[in-house]
Amino acid sequence: MKKELTEQEIVKSLVASFKKLFSDVKFPKSVWKEMEALSPDEIRDIINENMLMALSMELEKEVSKSGNMGKQTKKAKKLDNDTRTWTIGAVVPFSNFKYVSCDDEEFRKCFALTNLRPIENRGKN
Repeated sequence: MKKELTEQEIVKSLVASFKKLFSDVKFPKSVWKEMEALSPDEIRDIINENMLMALSMELEKEVSKSGNMGKQTKKAKKLDNDTRTWTIGAVVPFSNFKYVSCDDEEFRKCFALTNLRPIENRGKN
């Protein structure tokens, strides 16, 4: 039987996961102290937002290289490309996944390709 983690243990695990996921980004030490004062859900929100931003940036690179995003966007591909930006959405809302670390099965399900879908954002004219 798995031991129930305290909220403090969950927070430490999530902060460690954030550091692991974004190890190439240099954050001031004060960021980690501030994160440790947040709730697990608030930290998950930060992780989710940063994961989505990183995935969206990769998606933009792929679209600009290939001009194609596969079946899900074949119709959108025909649209005017001048003001298009892409972001990532979830089939199952990210808030439904209560992962404790980036090594959890819940984290893998949250960011599995089967749970992600491209969303086109139309810019302002």
